[in-house]
Parts: sequence; C-alpha cells; structure tokens
Amino acid sequence: ASVGTKNALDFQLAAYLGELIAQNNAQCNYFIVSNDKGYESLISFGRERNVNVELIPNLAGSLIPPEELRQKLTEVLSTCSETEINEIAKIITNASSKTEINGEIGKYIRNSQRAGEIYRSVRSLLTGKKVHS
Repeated sequence: ASVGTKNALDFQLAAYLGELIAQNNAQCNYFIVSNDKGYESLISFGRERNVNVELIPNLAGSLIPPEELRQKLTEVLSTCSETEINEIAKIITNASSKTEINGEIGKYIRNSQRAGEIYRSVRSLLTGKKVHS
C-alpha cells in the first residue's frame, strides 16, 4: 500500500520484487536497473524490511559483483569510511570508463591529493573498464 507506482509495468515490477523478498529467506541484494527515480519507493519498501534494494542505471559497470567489490574496496581503502566505500562502489559500478571513475571520485572527495590516492588504490580493480567512454 505504501509502494506507489505510475503504471501497470511499474506495478508488476513492484509486485514481483515484493514476492521475491517474501519468498527468499537468505539475505540477498536486489537491483533495479533503470534511470527512473520513481522506483525510490521500492528502495524504501526494501529498507523498511531490512532488504538491500539498489537502483542502478545500467549493467555496464564493474565486472565485480557488488558485495565482492565492497569487500575489495574495504581492503584497499583502509583509510576510508564505510559511507565513502559505498559511494566509491557506486561510482565504479555506474561509470563506463576509468576516466569517468577518476573524475567522479574527484568530485565526491573534493581533495585532489586524496582523490588521486584513492583512484590509484582502486585502479587494479578496474580491469574490464575502458580508459575513455
């Protein structure tokens, strides 16, 4: 009832996601691949039930699964907070090139020296990403 939708297709996705969450006893991560911010209500719905639902714009991001990426980032970014690691994981997942990742990390960190150190630390995780988009 608290999950609002705009049309029948959105409703089908919301209903299917709810069914998956209800049937699955294991802790899972769910991803909605869309640029449509209208799905934020589904993310809230999941959070209220302690289920991780993320909105991602495409599947062209990192070749590393999201949980493995966060684990690897935690290892190589020991000086970063969990919030920073989560944001950098999103940047890596959503960006289409190493150049874009470097730029987005710079925008997020806002300290060029620290951003450069972070980018150099994560560069080894970026195999499969193009240099330029």
